[in-house]
Amino acid sequence: MNKEKYIKYIKLMEERPTLYKDSQSIRIEKNIDIINNYEKEHGVEIGIIYKSKYHLLVVDLIYDKNNRYYTYERIFPFAIGKAIVAVVMCDEKYVLLWQYRYPICDYQYAFVRGFGEAMLSGEDNCAKEVLEEVGAQAKNITYLGEVYADSGLCVNSASVYLCNVENINLQDEHEGIQQIHLVSKDKLEEMIIDKKITDGFTLSALKLHQSIYAGKTLL
Repeated sequence: MNKEKYIKYIKLMEERPTLYKDSQSIRIEKNIDIINNYEKEHGVEIGIIYKSKYHLLVVDLIYDKNNRYYTYERIFPFAIGKAIVAVVMCDEKYVLLWQYRYPICDYQYAFVRGFGEAMLSGEDNCAKEVLEEVGAQAKNITYLGEVYADSGLCVNSASVYLCNVENINLQDEHEGIQQIHLVSKDKLEEMIIDKKITDGFTLSALKLHQSIYAGKTLL
């Protein structure tokens, strides 16, 4: 690992210290000489491997309590702001997007979600995504909790919010969104049983919402 690359890697650790905490099970190697030797001996690359305006692909060198070394890949969001998932209600129905997702090369039914902007609060990020994706002003925004879609690879959680809107308006295709559906609670559960809803963020956000509001009105 060259010095410039190492400096950028250490800067990442300093900027996001909660993601570089040692535990009782594993520790993260920060010694450049040990990292260099491991790269040469195993033909691997360690540090920030790829960077875009959306993500960082990072490979860390870690070791366990028996001093066994191995590498681990993680995906960081480029922005430090939290991603959000919005459980949007309209006329006591759930707002579902029918959206094309390139990584799986297929369409999915899903709740509104998006990257967070660091300069905005969670509520403001929620309102921004709702306006962009369903063309409506979010009201009564309520924080529900956090979910991790893939804790084996992605470091970021998503903040889940509940809100309502008075109307929806998809003026043109935005981020692969083809249609917007208003779905009742019973219909939504039927779609899950029929395996029509497979998006992990949507399923976990829905469970969180229903658990908190069990026996209450949907909003």
